[in-house]
Amino acid sequence: AANPSLTYTYSGQVSGQTPGFSGALTTSAGTSSAVGSYDITQNTLALADNGTFKASNHSLSYTKATLTINKANSSNPTLTDTSSTYDGGAHAIGVSGGSGGTVYYRTSTNNSSWGSWDTTKPSLTDVGTLYVQAYVKGDANHNDTSATGSKSITISKRTITVTAEAKSKTYGEANPSLTYTY
Repeated sequence: AANPSLTYTYSGQVSGQTPGFSGALTTSAGTSSAVGSYDITQNTLALADNGTFKASNHSLSYTKATLTINKANSSNPTLTDTSSTYDGGAHAIGVSGGSGGTVYYRTSTNNSSWGSWDTTKPSLTDVGTLYVQAYVKGDANHNDTSATGSKSITISKRTITVTAEAKSKTYGEANPSLTYTY
């Protein structure tokens, strides 16, 4: 972001006289400077005549100040529920967005007892439900976020349909082998 306007106050003038100023203050902080403190220096700021105020009757004493660049807020990713029928493959939580650092996840099978935070995106292969939360651990220029609400990965049982095959026999014979297809 652009730097704010660098402003100043003054004191010590003779009552009824308003000092004039020319030039400007400066700082080494730029639009992409990292979080930290940067001196605001006098640069070209100088006294100037203004009505009854005569710059030649005064000297300028400058006291520097500091421009502080604070951490920006990170943004949490958006988690979306994932539902599937068992297919033998891993199914991951839906994730979009998130900025300002590294996304961390934690999981729970009961939505109350949570595991430890990890950067691996959670997935589920077998039947069941896995609850997931996420947050962003801010980098050097961003704050951490709070954990998101939980979303889930749910794998449902796959239905196997068994169909008995029709058989016939003649009276008095042993039953034939009973078979099926699926």
